[in-house]
Amino acid sequence: MLKVEILDMQSRIYLTAARILFKPDFEIVDRPTGEVVWIDTKGFDTVISRVKQRLWKHYGPGTLRIVKLERNRFVTHKEILRVV
Repeated sequence: MLKVEILDMQSRIYLTAARILFKPDFEIVDRPTGEVVWIDTKGFDTVISRVKQRLWKHYGPGTLRIVKLERNRFVTHKEILRVV
């Protein structure tokens, strides 16, 4: 079982100097590691969500996890790490 603490819901994260708004569903602290992670839940990807995920690699503040509902439980579909 994953132990987390929710810090914020729908944080406003601005990507690029053009201030493209991205609002992941949750900002959490992963208790065992102390890492701050953003979670975005998806039913399906749209063109806009895929573009914002690519921008996250370069402009996001940390790790973004994309989770989807599969067989009545949330499963990490994709993890996007910031490229430094």
